[in-house]
Amino acid sequence: MQWGSFRTLNDPEGPFFHAEEPGKMELLYIWCAINAAGSFIFYIDKQKAVKRKRRVSEKSLLTWAFLGAAPSMLVVSRLIRHKTRVLKFRIALPLMAGLQAVGIIYWMY
Repeated sequence: MQWGSFRTLNDPEGPFFHAEEPGKMELLYIWCAINAAGSFIFYIDKQKAVKRKRRVSEKSLLTWAFLGAAPSMLVVSRLIRHKTRVLKFRIALPLMAGLQAVGIIYWMY
């Protein structure tokens, strides 16, 4: 099986992404961790906003999005209705999420 191909349901090893190239899965795990951290920070900012406490700066949120958390932050922003009216986030999150998705797909294949 070539690296970067998906296994089928009938494959004895299971229907998971197959990456034989060293380091690919580790980098994918790191990217997932960055997404989780970015989403958590976004959620914390929403909680602080509700309680009218000191917030996470927009610069920090956008930095996390730039580092790789944009896809999950975009989903979380819609789920918890946070930063949906701020123009920076309405433009930057979908743009970065799209670019990161294209980059991940290109990199995995």
